[in-house]
Amino acid sequence: MSSSIPRSEIIGMPMIGFGTWQIPKESAESLVATAIKVCYNHIDCASLYENEAEIGKVFSKVPNRKDLYIVSKLRSTDHFTHRVAPACQTTLENLKLDYLDVYLIHNPFRFSEQNEPLYCKKEWVLETWREMVKLKETGKAKHIGVSNFTTTKLQWLLDEGENPENNQVELHPYLPQKKLMSFC
Repeated sequence: MSSSIPRSEIIGMPMIGFGTWQIPKESAESLVATAIKVCYNHIDCASLYENEAEIGKVFSKVPNRKDLYIVSKLRSTDHFTHRVAPACQTTLENLKLDYLDVYLIHNPFRFSEQNEPLYCKKEWVLETWREMVKLKETGKAKHIGVSNFTTTKLQWLLDEGENPENNQVELHPYLPQKKLMSFC
């Protein structure tokens, strides 16, 4: 048995990561510090979780940034062309990082700037995706991808020309998502 955690062959992502969803702000710093101490180097974050600033305190103390593999996600209220880059910059500042290993569109739908849900429209998804591609080109994200996308919405991106390098989804014996896994 190997003593190392396998990595995704495509983007070098450790297959096991420490998720920060539902970690309260007051616990985030100590829990992430402990996770890193026990050898988690893949930390999954999102601006929606509202604990990135506390997590960033831990990242700022890690001697070598390359020892970490950091994923974060663009929240649905930032799916507007004028908000994608600033949202990523805020995430980087909160996490005390110069770049993200992976930056994902958290969901394929958009919320209004007043936090009201809007229907998913292909043109909105593609507008947001084009802005994500720009982030990769600037080096703010080494890899870009999506989260919670169906095969239909993934096909929209494939037709656009720049393939997502990751589709983070819920997957387990009670939700095998066979069609989606086959498509990916």
